[in-house]
Amino acid sequence: MTTETIRGRGRPKNTGASGMNCEQWLKAFLSGGSRPSKEIEEVAELQGFGWSSVRSAKAAIGTIKSVKIGYIFHWKDSTVADKKTADDKLDLAINKIDEFTRLSQAPRMLTEDGPMPKPDPNERDSDGFLKYMPPGGGDGSVQVMQVLTKIKQMVAQGTPGEQIVSHIFEWAYPACKMPETILVKMLRNAGVHVASRNIDG
Repeated sequence: MTTETIRGRGRPKNTGASGMNCEQWLKAFLSGGSRPSKEIEEVAELQGFGWSSVRSAKAAIGTIKSVKIGYIFHWKDSTVADKKTADDKLDLAINKIDEFTRLSQAPRMLTEDGPMPKPDPNERDSDGFLKYMPPGGGDGSVQVMQVLTKIKQMVAQGTPGEQIVSHIFEWAYPACKMPETILVKMLRNAGVHVASRNIDG
């Protein structure tokens, strides 16, 4: 593998934030079944892969096919049984969150220059939330299902958004072993407003 580095990132070319190269990441991301191409593009960007790199990885792998489901194109690895269906939205959400979490906690990858540096635990997303779990953070005492259920219950009860955000962060972080940015995505997907932490946000 080439050791050419990405400008300003100090990591080998075509290697994302998870420590995987683009082909490895794409195979892992599709290991749970087919995913919408738009979702793949968005998650790839979070991992540091450009869309051209993802399309090249798809071609290099050779077993990933584009299929149209309804009006949306999905990518599917033909070597993987697609166990997730559109009707099983909760399982899809859990699978997606588990994938984000796994990639954010991935071990370092060996390159020709030695082990890659671990992700900076202080790195934040555009809204100021931590993108990775701190070393040794979380005991797993709160499960993904519990967090999703609690958010849904509080929304149904009409609990103010600020109270929902405060409760979920106090209760589930870091016990759920998910970085802050994933909790924010879960809350926003449920329609809860989460204010940016950035002063100018």
